[in-house]
Order: sequence, then structure tokens, then C-alpha cells
Amino acid sequence: MPIHYNCGVLSWLGGAAREGLEQPVPDRLGMGKWHWEASVAPGDVPGAQPPALCLVFGCDAGYFRFLPKLLLSLLRVCASRPDPAFRIRLCLGIDTPTPEQLAFMGELIDAVSQRDFGLDVTLAHGRLTWRDAATYTAIRYLMLPEVVRRYACPVITADCDGYFPDDFLALFDDLGNTADYGFRLYAYNHEGRQTFGEPWGFGAGISWFGEADRLPEIAAFLHDYLQVAYDPANPTNWCIDQCALVQSFRRFVAPRWSDLGIRFMDEGTPLMVMPHHVGGKDELLRRDGTVSMQDVRAFLSRP
Repeated sequence: MPIHYNCGVLSWLGGAAREGLEQPVPDRLGMGKWHWEASVAPGDVPGAQPPALCLVFGCDAGYFRFLPKLLLSLLRVCASRPDPAFRIRLCLGIDTPTPEQLAFMGELIDAVSQRDFGLDVTLAHGRLTWRDAATYTAIRYLMLPEVVRRYACPVITADCDGYFPDDFLALFDDLGNTADYGFRLYAYNHEGRQTFGEPWGFGAGISWFGEADRLPEIAAFLHDYLQVAYDPANPTNWCIDQCALVQSFRRFVAPRWSDLGIRFMDEGTPLMVMPHHVGGKDELLRRDGTVSMQDVRAFLSRP
């Protein structure tokens, strides 16, 4: 068994990723059978402007415990927006949610449909063909082609075990004004060259895709890579999401490095507070107070 950070060797597609994956790609992970729901707030009116931003997350029933904190922080951020026309679309994919979790998400969709919180919500849920630590982290990329088909706007993909700081909108404005893409490029220098680590040494915790017109092609590649590379016969498919992301970077971003604005997402003030900022996952849940589903319901029902 490879050590933790070398597990990507089992799901690394070299030449295939460079030369293009054969089409059509089978739905090996079962995402095509998922059910999609979406709020019908003003941002969904036919002919209306697309969202300013889509935030794309994926989780399973276990990692759902991080969502209340993420949701409440995002609702508060959107409530403070200075521009009433500025809307964020939260796109969330959940593998095998419990009935309670699904009911809670239904309440959230109903609430943002009935009142303008500045936040719209799209939910995808179902059961992945294989369920392990590698597949739920891949959900955000598996659902991305459908997200960008529905919403022609820039995208941030991120881990769900995090929450948004109060100044997220100001931080996002700066990101959008200065960067076409943003990645956790901890193994790269500012000339775009990797200086240490494995080929898949590329943080997938939070990524920014600012070129909306390029997203359909990038999203299709990420989805297809995962469908092709995942192999249940592997002892582990850990790092498969990083493999997909770095290969998309090599294919669509790196060749244009000198012509693009690239944000190193680990530098400067973080757009999301994440476990590595505060000392771990449990500390993140406690930081600035714990949040439950009931706390989110209370915010949604306030006058």
C-alpha cells in the first residue's frame, strides 16, 4: 500500500489525460441517477441574470455535520450584501442523505424560494455506486457539468468542512477582480512550476474558476477523469480528486499561465475558514460557536 500522499499513483492517468479521454465515458460512479432540486427564488426567473457565483460542495451523510455551520455563515454573508442584485447559488451534492438531512435541505430550499435571502440553492442527492473516502470528495466535480449547464457563472469548489468569514463578499470581490483562477498551489512557485512533491501534490480544498466560458470544457474533463480513473479494485482511490484537478490545471490553465491571473489560495486572507487554519475538524466545529440544523432554521424564520 502506498503511503498516504503517494496513493494518487493508483488513479493517475498520464497519457490518457494529456491526449483526451475516450468518449462516451460510462457513468461508473452512478451520478447520472441522482435527483436534482432547485429553489425558485428571483435568480431563477427566466431571462434573469445568472448568479454572480456558484459555490459547489459535496458530502456524505457523515460529513453533513459540517453543513449547518457552513450554511449559517453563508446565509449571514448573503444577508449583508450591499447589492440586492448580487446572488450566490449554493450547489450541494449529498451521497445517501438520511431522511432527517433530506427534510432539512427541503426546508432550506422552500425558505429561500419564499423569501429573498440573496442565496439560491440547488441540491443533488442519490447513492454513489461505490462509497468510500475517495468518492464523496469527488462529488463536487462529478456534478460540475450539470451545474455549469444550468448556471453560466464563475465557480468556487471547496471542501464542506469549512465556513465563510464575515468579510467573504469583500474577499470575493478582490478575487474576481484580480484572478482568473485560484488553487492551493502549495508545491508550486510563482512562475507556475512545481518544485517538490508528487505530481498530484495539488490542494483540492478550495479552487476558483473565474472564466465562466471555459468552465463547460473544464467541468466535463473533471467529471470524465473521475469516471474513468476510479477503480474499485484498487486498495484505495485516495487522492483521485487531486489527480483530476491537477490534470485539468495542466490541460487548461498551465499552458496560459503568463496570460492569466492566478491566485495562490493559501496566501493572504482565506476565503473560507478550514480545519488547517484552526487546528483540526473538531476545533472548526467549535470555533466561533457550534451550529446545529435548528440554528439554521431559526435564522430562516426570523422576521
